[in-house]
Amino acid sequence: MASPEVQEQFLRRGVQLVEEKAGADAFVREICLGGNNEVEVLLGAGPWLTIAAGREKHDALPLFASDAVVSTKEQAMSLKLRLDPARHRYLQDHCLDGRPVVPAAMAVEIMAEAAARMSPGGRVSRISDVRVLKGIVLEEQRKDIVIAGRPLREGTTEPWRLEMRITEDRGKRLYYSGTVELTGEPPAKADRNLPELRDLQPFSMGPEELYDKWLFHGPLFQCITGVEGINDHGMRATMRLSSVKQCLRDSAAEGWLVDPVVLDGGLQLALIWARWRYHITVLPSAIKTVHRFRPFSDATELVCQLEVVEVVNPQSIVFNMYFLDRSDTLYGMIERIEATGSKALNRLAAGNGMNKSAGEAA
Repeated sequence: MASPEVQEQFLRRGVQLVEEKAGADAFVREICLGGNNEVEVLLGAGPWLTIAAGREKHDALPLFASDAVVSTKEQAMSLKLRLDPARHRYLQDHCLDGRPVVPAAMAVEIMAEAAARMSPGGRVSRISDVRVLKGIVLEEQRKDIVIAGRPLREGTTEPWRLEMRITEDRGKRLYYSGTVELTGEPPAKADRNLPELRDLQPFSMGPEELYDKWLFHGPLFQCITGVEGINDHGMRATMRLSSVKQCLRDSAAEGWLVDPVVLDGGLQLALIWARWRYHITVLPSAIKTVHRFRPFSDATELVCQLEVVEVVNPQSIVFNMYFLDRSDTLYGMIERIEATGSKALNRLAAGNGMNKSAGEAA
């Protein structure tokens, strides 16, 4: 259905044309049998095959099956996700006051994966303006949530952005909000330098003692393998990567979009620093931006460097967190995470036995 001149332009771009009869048959098939929520259907060979292959390798979506239904209503898209500790095993190792709570880092992963599922071929480069409006607490055995995405119209060029919201199933309670930015290319290289952190003091507690006395995280979140040092300006620690198959039962994915356990490890360092400096436990309330420079899974071990940006008051502290390898190659960054806390929150860890998973404790 294209002129010879247009056909030549397609071929120069690596787009193979579909024969007339095959195209007509496919058109009828889509009209009669196609899904209601498919925005665009591509047939045959073209550049999109390279994008799809790259996404399959680097951007697996372990939380959402490939056939997860994206609903569309008034330019907004949505996905449903059932939080069931029997499958979402990480919930058993992140409990506050005895109840499973979805970690803020996992909420970031949920929004990133949902945005990628809503934008086939898009690669997540950053997640911005994350707000913790209400923690997702499992009061019952299971909990259904809805992740909604609405395109932000800022022109037609890349990158494109989706405004994301996580709500309860019926949409009345808003848990998290944020904005996910996607591109058609691999994540950009780091555009910032690692700040110097000099004169670190030895830290007296090892990981096992930290998880036993100061932290409330069970085994799946115990990613800190060593603390290199600490001072009034920040700290450094080594971290192991997490396993999708250990965190999610029956998952075929090999890796995360943004390893939520490693991100949570950065938040654990913020808690440790605040406990060391001000004797309080802090929890995240907002994140300006999570930058994704390269897949964490490309590394065998990561170093997290915590930078204290601002102490608004002893109960409100702003941090930056840098995730790098031993050659100081920057893999990702959490920019301006706001954490608030109090001495009363120290109860979350003190003697509560959460260095064991819920299954072990039982």
